[in-house]
Amino acid sequence: RPASNRTPTTAELVSWCNMLADEIENVDPNGKAIIVAVGRVAEQALDLIGADSHYIFHPSYVMIHKGRYHEWVSQIRSINCDN
Repeated sequence: RPASNRTPTTAELVSWCNMLADEIENVDPNGKAIIVAVGRVAEQALDLIGADSHYIFHPSYVMIHKGRYHEWVSQIRSINCDN
């Protein structure tokens, strides 16, 4: 995130895409890891590089929107780690 904690621009996200793709390749060269996009910014970045990921709300979003807590828990529970 930028220093002011604002949402990064598309250009800023794109500037990090190569590094993100390299990190995923280094951590998971066989492409079998489950990648969880925690929040919309993470989801957008992973979409830009074509990575398959599971989206969940960012915890800070859930803290502000307390009515979404059970949906967030359901998102986490739906991630299948058995594959």
